[in-house]
Amino acid sequence: MPPVTSLEQIDRVIQRIREHLVRKPLVEHAASFAGQSFPRFYYNVNPQEPDARYGQLIVNTK
Repeated sequence: MPPVTSLEQIDRVIQRIREHLVRKPLVEHAASFAGQSFPRFYYNVNPQEPDARYGQLIVNTK
């Protein structure tokens, strides 16, 4: 997204993608994060530094 993109705009885009994904039969759950990465839950995955232009999705499939 462009550098001037607001956190609210990022959140809207991420939510639209998440809503699209959860309608798919093979998707069990999807979580979205705007402005920061997901909480660290695996030792070798480094979280992204907070950034208003950053969005991330975690998708669990069946």
